[in-house]
Amino acid sequence: MSDIRTSILDYDFELPDEHIAQHPAEKRGESRLLVIEDGFTDKSFNDIVDMIDSDSFLVVNSTKVMKARMYGKKNPQAARSRYLSSKKNRG
Repeated sequence: MSDIRTSILDYDFELPDEHIAQHPAEKRGESRLLVIEDGFTDKSFNDIVDMIDSDSFLVVNSTKVMKARMYGKKNPQAARSRYLSSKKNRG
């Protein structure tokens, strides 16, 4: 495994809206995959099977984002705070 050192400042950059996907790829396997190994390489997600060793395993996150919004009224004397919570009914 390579030793990649990063700083939070490495993630401070401008990202134009037109570079942010608004919808998933029609065929999920054709979505883009950024590979960081001796530099940066653009690949297709279908290529991931060629990048995983036979003695490795892949952890898949199948969670989904819920559309949610909270509205409230600001109390001028109160401290500024935000609270977001989500519960999924597991019935």
